[in-house]
Amino acid sequence: MKIFGLEITKAMTPVPTMRNVWRVISEPFSGAWQMNVDEKVGDLTTYPTLYACIYRISSDIGKLPFRLRQRDEAGIWSDVPSAAYDPVLRKPNGFQTAGQFREYWLLTKLIQAMPTSSSAATTAAS
Repeated sequence: MKIFGLEITKAMTPVPTMRNVWRVISEPFSGAWQMNVDEKVGDLTTYPTLYACIYRISSDIGKLPFRLRQRDEAGIWSDVPSAAYDPVLRKPNGFQTAGQFREYWLLTKLIQAMPTSSSAATTAAS
């Protein structure tokens, strides 16, 4: 098809991403594939023991402060004052304290690293 003297063709289809590959764990235990047993990752976070471990890890690490650091020539890390980053590190948003933000950010990372389709906000609220 030509528009204003230019040839218009259909764009190539995009390469499919591997984003939704880990929604189902095909073999939750040895021999599960023979019995046709699947385990959805979202179901794993409903186990109280697993969720308690994830929550404790995130709450402990959430208590640690954010710090902007830089390595000097001797290889020693030291705090760097920065007027641009200090307000964001002290109060990341208007809804949570810095500790709550770190806690729920890490909770999201731990849950999605399993990986899962549920968000940390809905998981933490329940």
